[in-house]
Amino acid sequence: MIRNLVEEHVQTSYDALRGNFPAFCGCEYCRDDIFVFALNRVPPRYVALGHLHEGNDDHSGRPPCLRAW
Repeated sequence: MIRNLVEEHVQTSYDALRGNFPAFCGCEYCRDDIFVFALNRVPPRYVALGHLHEGNDDHSGRPPCLRAW
């Protein structure tokens, strides 16, 4: 699974700051508009999460081709 960590940060920041702006609508449309605005202005930080491969005896969670690294 690939995830953009910045997206999680924007969500957390929105939740933390939302209460400071009582006049802001905050409906799903307006919330998504804020997310799009923020995400289009910061660089993404992608990570790969949770890859488990069969036959992985050392339980490192890494595929055989990457175990040497």
